[in-house]
Amino acid sequence: MTDASSVAAPPLLAGGVREIESRYDALICDVWGVVYDGVSAVGVAANCLKEWRARGKRVVLLSNAPRRSRSMAEQLTERGLGAEFYDDLVTSGEVTWRLLHEEGEMSLEPPVFYIGPEGTGLREEFLSRVDVTDDIGEAGSLMIAGAPGDPWGTRIDGDDLLKRAAERGLTALCPNPDKFVRRGGQIEPCAGLVAAEYEELGGGVLYVGKPYRPVYEVCLRGLDRSGKVLAVGDGLPTDIRGAAGMGFDSIFIASGVHGVLGSNEEMDALLLDLVSEHKVSPTWWMPQLSW
Repeated sequence: MTDASSVAAPPLLAGGVREIESRYDALICDVWGVVYDGVSAVGVAANCLKEWRARGKRVVLLSNAPRRSRSMAEQLTERGLGAEFYDDLVTSGEVTWRLLHEEGEMSLEPPVFYIGPEGTGLREEFLSRVDVTDDIGEAGSLMIAGAPGDPWGTRIDGDDLLKRAAERGLTALCPNPDKFVRRGGQIEPCAGLVAAEYEELGGGVLYVGKPYRPVYEVCLRGLDRSGKVLAVGDGLPTDIRGAAGMGFDSIFIASGVHGVLGSNEEMDALLLDLVSEHKVSPTWWMPQLSW
């Protein structure tokens, strides 16, 4: 991982991904903030994926969405991002489900107290095979799948609930390490924000998603491991840190969740501040993903 405090701002890919595509065999691309803004598809980014695949190279979409991959695929198709734009779609929610229910590498101490969106099927899908409870006093563990202010209507009873859980030493599972996401023009909280608060209170958290290795290992199952991978994302602590941890080159999309846009001179200063703050540097940056 790069010691970002001692390097210059990463170079701009002014001409688009076509400047460097010949160096790589596969693309692992973030969804929210890159090809989808939570409301609609980003047309120039979608075209970039198409051009990449037209050259016989694979595209894997990798999202920290706490939902099954098929559910997200349906949502993207409705927004004009069908299967013709990618070869595989991996979500942190899908990997979490597999670890819990198929591979048996992860378990939750019952009964489980759920913090997340209601009415979306997430609670039922993830926890249908374990005992659940609405009483934090009897819970054996937590699942944190959303944050207050989430438009889905996340259920959480303020800090007191987290304090009580931390005092009891409950382990929390978080299938979305993102703290924030950009939906249209608005920044909204995600499950990772609640999980980070829980850690500050002394609680233990198991994360599934970027920047942690298991989600990348799932992506690589469908790729030639001898090939060179390029990662794209708009989150330095998740997308870019995860890419660095895997040894991938990366492109940071500046218009995403960090919202750093301006003249080239202003961008250099803004990027240096971000790189210094998060202690990780991308290989390149672009205002938005384009061919």
